[in-house]
Amino acid sequence: MKELRPKDTNPYNTGYDGIYSSKDSMKNIDFSNFAENKLSLNVLLIGIDSVSRLNFIRQMPLTRQFLLSHGAIEMLGYNKVGDNTFPNMIPFLTGKYLEELPESKKLEREPFDKYDIIWKHYNKSGYVTMFAEDSTSGAMFNYLKYGFKKQPTDHYLRPFALAREKAKSLWSNNNFCFGNRMEPAIVLQYTHDFLRVYKDKPYFTFTFITRISHDDMNMAGRGDFEYLRFLKKSFNQNLLNNTILFFFSDHGIRFGLFRKTYVGRLEERLPAMYILPPDWFRDKFPTLWNNLKVNTHRLTTPFDIYETLQDILDIEKTAERSKSNEIDYKNLKRISLFREIPLNRSCEAAHIKPHWCTCHLFNPVALNDSIVINVTNYLVNYINNMTSNSSKVCARLKLQEIKNAEISVMNDQVLSYLGKGVQTYKDYRIIMQTLPDEGLFEGTVRYYSDNEQFSLLGEISRINRYGHQSECVHDFILRKYCYCNK
Repeated sequence: MKELRPKDTNPYNTGYDGIYSSKDSMKNIDFSNFAENKLSLNVLLIGIDSVSRLNFIRQMPLTRQFLLSHGAIEMLGYNKVGDNTFPNMIPFLTGKYLEELPESKKLEREPFDKYDIIWKHYNKSGYVTMFAEDSTSGAMFNYLKYGFKKQPTDHYLRPFALAREKAKSLWSNNNFCFGNRMEPAIVLQYTHDFLRVYKDKPYFTFTFITRISHDDMNMAGRGDFEYLRFLKKSFNQNLLNNTILFFFSDHGIRFGLFRKTYVGRLEERLPAMYILPPDWFRDKFPTLWNNLKVNTHRLTTPFDIYETLQDILDIEKTAERSKSNEIDYKNLKRISLFREIPLNRSCEAAHIKPHWCTCHLFNPVALNDSIVINVTNYLVNYINNMTSNSSKVCARLKLQEIKNAEISVMNDQVLSYLGKGVQTYKDYRIIMQTLPDEGLFEGTVRYYSDNEQFSLLGEISRINRYGHQSECVHDFILRKYCYCNK
């Protein structure tokens, strides 16, 4: 993969200086809650948008090889639980589904300050915290949402990112380069500076890079060198000796020709996730390390990552607790990766909605099947009902074509979970195209044969780009479904 080179080669035109730790800035960070004699484990989260596990192998071989050569665990069964970044990162950061948050339907008007995000737990425990994103308009908490009223972490990159957006003359290569550097390099340098400045303090840092990989599954490789450089430099300078690294993505590519394929559908639901504790962790906590290795082949979710981050806050207590097997895992949607996850864990037990589950089997069914037609009409009506409150600006959609139809095949795991009752339903997965937007939608619907009722399982996915079609609405959910009247 050829590396992107900025047009600006001026060595002084970086657009970024660095993180400095002055006496005044240190006064704002409360270390009093951190017990000096307590064994702490720092946390480094490095997220990259829209990269499946398999596309990470294809596009970022250098970074992957570095992680594996240092002993990183690759989570082969890591399954997303929502459509795009936000509904996957909310479980990751709060342990809850988006709809479980109070006032989740008013996020364009309600700030996120009141929500119990994981970095607050670390801050209360005496950790320095950092949150950095490259994107501004598409940022996790800001895309068609209010964002934060107050700075959410001790260090927060957004003010610099907003200022950078205004410097139009410094951007090149379709906004992948700023000044004389690739944009990911700037964000990773900011992260590296944070690690260097606070190397002797407990810290929690979350870096999420979106732009380079969001729109094109083949662009992620352009950043492979930058991630490798960041990791090499951080390890060579011994900045991660006391740090557990999570290198991950939120989901795979959600649009385009590849997404329309069977493999593309699976990859969209199976993002990359690598976990790398420090070397000493393996000897100090052999049970935790062994459980982590076992779980590489188990079904896992962002909910489990949240529980793992909670366990890291008191890693010694976690190690002590792991010696017992008192927890009943059966109905837990959050299981720490430091616990051995059951081999027979199902999507139902893990609270993965059927639409996102990669364990379920489906067989093709005729497009002219009467139930398929009824299910498809149900999906079209469902979308129109969603946009009904915006009917003055959103066109009413009509079915153009059923592109694909499949029916679920219950495997032994699912039947075991459901019990001995008679199965009275079937799940149908439909891909349809609508007019006038020519939108491609994928939905999973449960059909109950005893009363001929339908139920949507999860969200309806938009699997082709909608561009500017829905700019007349400012609801981040309706953006996928509205076609603005001209």
